[in-house]
Amino acid sequence: MSLSVAGWLLVGGCTALFQSVAAATSARPNGNLAAFAFLTPSVGYGAFLENDASGEHCRYAIWRTDNGGADFGPLVPVTSWSCASAFPRAQSLAVDGRNGFFYDPGLFVTHDAGKRWSADPQSGTVLSVAVHGDSVWMLEADCAREQSQSFESCPLRLLESDDGGAAWVPARTQPPGATARGTGSGVTQEGALGQSWLVRIGRSEAYVVSNPSPLPDLSPDSAPVWFTDDGGQSWSTRAIPCGVEAESVVLSAAADGTLFAVCAGEPGAGYEAKSTSVSADGGLTWAVHPTCEAQNQNCAGVPVPPVNDGYLGALDAVSGATAFLIGSRGALLTTTDGGADWQPTPSAIGDEDGGPSQVTFANSTDGLVLGDGVLWRTTDGGADWSKLVPKTR
Repeated sequence: MSLSVAGWLLVGGCTALFQSVAAATSARPNGNLAAFAFLTPSVGYGAFLENDASGEHCRYAIWRTDNGGADFGPLVPVTSWSCASAFPRAQSLAVDGRNGFFYDPGLFVTHDAGKRWSADPQSGTVLSVAVHGDSVWMLEADCAREQSQSFESCPLRLLESDDGGAAWVPARTQPPGATARGTGSGVTQEGALGQSWLVRIGRSEAYVVSNPSPLPDLSPDSAPVWFTDDGGQSWSTRAIPCGVEAESVVLSAAADGTLFAVCAGEPGAGYEAKSTSVSADGGLTWAVHPTCEAQNQNCAGVPVPPVNDGYLGALDAVSGATAFLIGSRGALLTTTDGGADWQPTPSAIGDEDGGPSQVTFANSTDGLVLGDGVLWRTTDGGADWSKLVPKTR
């Protein structure tokens, strides 16, 4: 659960030439909301994917909302490319006051509350940015350029800034052995395999998460996690036991510190076997809740559990018992028993078109969900949801 969150958008591979644009546009946008980040339940920013009337030029544009997402604007172009070229693969948004970050795989920044965005070139693939006022952490993956086609382990590198992202320095120490799967062109992020990378729970405390790929001392169905409580000066290695032969994992921390993790196996035909793991002691011990399919049991006659429908996407833990989950080709799900059972929310919220999906709660009652280009809002902890079709001005 976080007021300042990063969402993600799957839009293909990144080969286009980016162009930073400073001035606002007067043209009315025709695109869909791709990602959002809110400072309060009312004030936030949205990233829109657009194309012009000719269909030849595509761009991302960002501006703020002051009424909870009912409308956004005026929009400020951030980056553009020829629509005939491949889209930027994924984009995420993180904001806090005057500083904002639009990223993955590249990085665009604002230091004037979104009035102007500019490119901030990085040496690696930007996987995650976490903002706490002027303290900003960024996790990158460095993949060898000469191995552009073969899969490899790309080292993860944590950078820190104490001036709102104006300047970056490597963390005093790096999570030992932290890597991601990728090629020389960057980390491969399949839209059916949601993946958390950096979960920051304070100015000095954070978890760095890797793809499920066992370290020498970990079991083969686990995902490595590194924890720091001293601003990256030291790290302890922990693991998420998945209970399934997992290919990806999403992690979220509730306000009381409870960790929720959902692991997913190989995707196919709108289906992934998934399991849920919950920790009340910072990832030292876990309660694991695998589904029948995840346990490789004979599941003949057993209904497919809702959590296995659709692909892994975004997770937000609201309390030690309650969390919300949404992903491509799936419904918004909630658990109220610590991950043992997931069920669809009463409203028909989902992401059937395979586009971006995102869920975040500012507190125990106020939440926002993005699915099929539509925002949904709840003010009662998810019991009721209202549909918002974002307007722009």
